[in-house]
Amino acid sequence: MHRWLSLALTVLTASISMVINAQPSDPVPAAELADENGQFIMVDGIELYYIEDGPADGPPVILLHGFGGSTFTWRDTIPALADAGYRVIAYDRPPYGLSEKSADIDVSGSAYADQLAGLMDALDIEYAVLVGHSAGGDVIARFVIDYPQRVDGLVFAAGAVIASQGEGDGQSNLGGFGEFANALDPTSPFAQQLVRTFLTEDQFVSLLSSAYHPSFEVTEDIQAGYARVLNVEGWELGFLALLSNGDAIAEPIDMDALAAVDMPVLLIWGQEDTWVPIERGEALREIFPAADWVTLLQVGHLPMEEAPAAFNSSLIDFLSSV
Repeated sequence: MHRWLSLALTVLTASISMVINAQPSDPVPAAELADENGQFIMVDGIELYYIEDGPADGPPVILLHGFGGSTFTWRDTIPALADAGYRVIAYDRPPYGLSEKSADIDVSGSAYADQLAGLMDALDIEYAVLVGHSAGGDVIARFVIDYPQRVDGLVFAAGAVIASQGEGDGQSNLGGFGEFANALDPTSPFAQQLVRTFLTEDQFVSLLSSAYHPSFEVTEDIQAGYARVLNVEGWELGFLALLSNGDAIAEPIDMDALAAVDMPVLLIWGQEDTWVPIERGEALREIFPAADWVTLLQVGHLPMEEAPAAFNSSLIDFLSSV
């Protein structure tokens, strides 16, 4: 008994020592990591990072990423839409990507919907087609309920619309670490050091890589693209703030109000999605019985990356019909 207690104390002491003495990374301001065509804009007091491409007078299309994603998620979609004549905007929902990291950011679905409205106002966009991937699908669902007159059409790409408590997207894949981090004070230096120690770049990339179909090659460029957020000043604060607001993120949506929406809808899913299974898409088909339905074989949770040609073709066909 005493031997096990002594061993436990030794392990705990070593772990705490490792956390305290871990060498911090050298984070930099987000602006230093921006893409050549990336821009920053203030929306309701929060700095957002976005990429815009295509003709200024083209029909606007706005792309919203999911958990762990960013504008990088849409790297194959943005040029395809721009070449097709659309004014395309992709942005990082804070605290993701290069957007602001703060413990005060409201990460509830309704707040994200209001933030999208603010971004559209700032960019002088009256209405647009909205494309939501994973958790981004929940945002566009809430947005169309609150701002129906500002939406021309909806595209749910493996959309994680939260219909009941406990549903979500990739956040559930954080497992015990997510539950542990949920109890931490985001502003605590010790908590931030814990995140730096245990959520390494390799672990972060490994988590996100589980979203792809096993046949898809997650290249070093892809790994670096997603891990860029870990080089931004304050990323630990943003990550902890996100996890500490789990209840707000998991707020169920009014499915009756969503079913009352009358506009063109496209549902596009990877047949082998393990993060937001295709059954979730089938449930949305019941909500939108007139929706266009596209499934992609041997594709996981990221159809825009795993099968960009098929994804872009289906998206542009839908946009042309809208």
